[in-house]
Amino acid sequence: MCRGHSRWEWECRLATDERNAHFVYDLDGNIIAEYDAGGTLLREYVWLEERPLAVVDHSGTSPAIYHVHADHGNR
Repeated sequence: MCRGHSRWEWECRLATDERNAHFVYDLDGNIIAEYDAGGTLLREYVWLEERPLAVVDHSGTSPAIYHVHADHGNR
């Protein structure tokens, strides 16, 4: 289920057996954040133009930054 909150932000929800996650997308369809059912930030996604650059994981005691190496198809 997806819905627009504003002109700049979309939120989609994924419900599975294990978790209920909320994903926030920008207008280009890039995922920019992931929250748990309680509204706690789990991950932030950093983009440079249309390429994924990094993921900031907030699930531990301090944020961890993971660099993304995308191929020519940005996968």
